[in-house]
Amino acid sequence: MTWVKSIPSSIKWIVAGALMLLLSYVITMSTEFEFSVLVNYMAFGLTALAIILSGTAVSGDRMRANNNSRAGRTLDTLKYSKFVLLFAVPFYITFVILEVM
Repeated sequence: MTWVKSIPSSIKWIVAGALMLLLSYVITMSTEFEFSVLVNYMAFGLTALAIILSGTAVSGDRMRANNNSRAGRTLDTLKYSKFVLLFAVPFYITFVILEVM
């Protein structure tokens, strides 16, 4: 399984999001919950989670203080928010396709 290590992490997160999207589609087939509603909630929820993790939702003074006091940790939180956004890419694409149709 050494070939898995050669795949960039961004591609791994997008594939993980696609697998989660496929799993949620299978689950909605067996329940009365609509797939389009689930995609809307997941896209919104993952975007909100990425905003919270990145620290964008706080005031400018707090962002500056966070960057100056813990620069290494700030880079880690930005990395995690990037992974959440990459995980949400399949949900965004499906959301756009469902809204156009």
